[in-house]
Amino acid sequence: MVHVMAEQLKWALQMFDNHPDPMVVSRIRDGRIDKVNAAFLRLFGYNQTEVIDKSSLDLSMIEKADRQESIHLLKKQGYVRDKNVSIRTKNGEIRSASLTVVEIEDHDDPRMLTIIHDVTELKQIKERLAHDQGIIQHLIDNIPVLLTIWDPKLQQFTLNRHAESVLGWTTADANSGDFMSKVYPDPAYRSEVASFMQSLSPEWHEWNVTAKDGSIIPTSWTNTCLSDETMIGIGLDLRERNRILNVLWENEDNFRIALAHSKFVPAQFDRDLRYRWIYNPHPDFDPSFVIGKRDDELDDSQSTKRLRTMKQQVIETGKGVREEIAFDRSDGTHWYDVIIEPLRDAGGEITGGTSAAYDITMQKLAEGALRQLNETLEKQVDERTKIAESRAKLLQSLAAELIQAEESERQRIANFLHEDLQQIISSARMQINTAFDNPDPSSILEKVEQLLGDSLEKSQHLSHELSPPVLHQFGLAAALEWLVRHMDEKFGLKVWLESKLTSKIKDATVKVFLFRAVQELLFNVVKHSGGDIDTAEVYLNDADNIITLSVSDQGKGFDPAILDSVTRESGIGLLSLRERATAIGGNLDIKSAPGRGSRFTITAPISLGTISEPEKLVQDTVSPSGIRKKKAVDGDSEIIRVLLVDDHKVIRQGLVSIIAAQPGITVAGEAGSGEEALELARQLKPDVIIMDISMAGMGGVEATRVIKTENPEIRVIGLSMFAEENISQKMREAGADGFVSKSESSSVLLKAIYDVAE
Repeated sequence: MVHVMAEQLKWALQMFDNHPDPMVVSRIRDGRIDKVNAAFLRLFGYNQTEVIDKSSLDLSMIEKADRQESIHLLKKQGYVRDKNVSIRTKNGEIRSASLTVVEIEDHDDPRMLTIIHDVTELKQIKERLAHDQGIIQHLIDNIPVLLTIWDPKLQQFTLNRHAESVLGWTTADANSGDFMSKVYPDPAYRSEVASFMQSLSPEWHEWNVTAKDGSIIPTSWTNTCLSDETMIGIGLDLRERNRILNVLWENEDNFRIALAHSKFVPAQFDRDLRYRWIYNPHPDFDPSFVIGKRDDELDDSQSTKRLRTMKQQVIETGKGVREEIAFDRSDGTHWYDVIIEPLRDAGGEITGGTSAAYDITMQKLAEGALRQLNETLEKQVDERTKIAESRAKLLQSLAAELIQAEESERQRIANFLHEDLQQIISSARMQINTAFDNPDPSSILEKVEQLLGDSLEKSQHLSHELSPPVLHQFGLAAALEWLVRHMDEKFGLKVWLESKLTSKIKDATVKVFLFRAVQELLFNVVKHSGGDIDTAEVYLNDADNIITLSVSDQGKGFDPAILDSVTRESGIGLLSLRERATAIGGNLDIKSAPGRGSRFTITAPISLGTISEPEKLVQDTVSPSGIRKKKAVDGDSEIIRVLLVDDHKVIRQGLVSIIAAQPGITVAGEAGSGEEALELARQLKPDVIIMDISMAGMGGVEATRVIKTENPEIRVIGLSMFAEENISQKMREAGADGFVSKSESSSVLLKAIYDVAE
């Protein structure tokens, strides 16, 4: 048994002595060293006698604090593992070490075994790695390439600073939600990109990435995988590259196109007149064949000999020359403007020359053609002069006839006023003078009323003919309906009207032009029919802001060419109509032939960008300060309060005089416009409103519609100079309770007031 223990002890001591790590056995009590192995002596540089029975503190091998902490840990937990300390060798070198300490049982004086791991080189390597990692991280953060790190499932991403700057996405964005869906919204495209990323293909592939701001960034990517299976994508922003490529491609294309279509042939030759290079020669010559040849070796024509002589002259004199030369080629004769200049080296010696030949064939042909053209041009000038003179005579004739037509219309109106209207008014005046001396003037006043009614009717007809109020109040379609009735009543012409207007024509110029055009064309039907035609058709529609108006009949017809004929004896109205249509950006198309009727089609823009209706100053309006107060109740009957609305002060005064003498009616206020009527209706709340229809600004129809909407209990009676059915119908549609013509007697108006107020 003793022998076995001795062998084991011997083996343990050999193992201690030969262990590769430095080992030391020391007393826990005072730290004195009992035994060290060879590795310990090599590490610290001591021999056996220098360390035995010495303390590590005596030899300054370890700091006192490190030893005390090691003793504390050893007593507390029975061992110390991987404690990092600094040790000092005999020559003063400081090294890094990791200590492992265990307690050796000894009842009398406990020892401890310390195993020292020299980690100096390992620490240095780690420090270098940390430094290198810092450099690598700096490169990753600042390198101008797109770097992304992702997991195999494409759920976790890390982006470097450049990637965040280019794409706008941050690493936090990339790990919030489905990042792949954000940068590749299209599912099919996203699936293709994902397959490429997971394949870790090292080949470069271009992908369009959606940035955070929604823009599309063209990029190129390659993949790699580190030893720890970290997946990395390396990408490039291709926007600048694409821009440069586009510029290069555009410049290259432009350069090639310029060469392909240029008549300029640049070339360079040496002192022996042999070509060094040439661009864009005639197709008869292959540039590769021309290089190294002289002109006389390519062609022996007189033109080529002249070119060779010019080059030789430049080499000998050192002065440039210029001359036009004609060369016969397979596709005909070509003229060139040839410029030759000497080519010198840095020392000024002539080493050859450069030539530039400009194809001026077309110029030469043009010169010849120009000479021939001059003769033809003179003939054309004579013809055009005659046409211009004819056109001038035509316009002169048009102007003269327009002046005559205007003067005829003035005469017609003057005759009407003098021979008709003024006579009636004069008769009425004389009747009134007679009534002053007659004790019973009632019969005379009845005649006066009849005369005034006749004069009012005639003036209304004249007003309608000059400017139908229905045109400005209710639009083109309503005006054409009035015109149809007028043509039937006055001329017996039955007109079939079809209107498919979908837009309201607000432009007064267009509206008046189209109305007058239909009026003139229908009058032409009456004028030229000779009583044989009593029907006509009018069609009106619009599309794409263009109005189309056609007037057709089955009358005699005519040849439209007469409009442009100098010898024309008729057609001034159509010529004027065509000119007016052209002036507003429209057109007049005429389809007609003798004996086959006529069809006139006018197209015009729906608006000229002008004011839709002429703005007029409203005069004699009544301000709110002129409001009449409500009268007190008379007995048991309440007074009917009436608001008078008319833009003519004289009409309002006449209405006031009529109402003032009537029992149970009082004038609550007066308004001179539709806008003012709205305000007074809201303030006064009258029982009845007498509303003129035709007023500047807001008309009576629109004012009635608004008032009846806001205050349906107020009664409105429309008042107009014209008793047209369509006018009264428009007022009723707006909510009016009655309609009275200004030509009616006062009793009709008073009856209407009493009736609507009940």
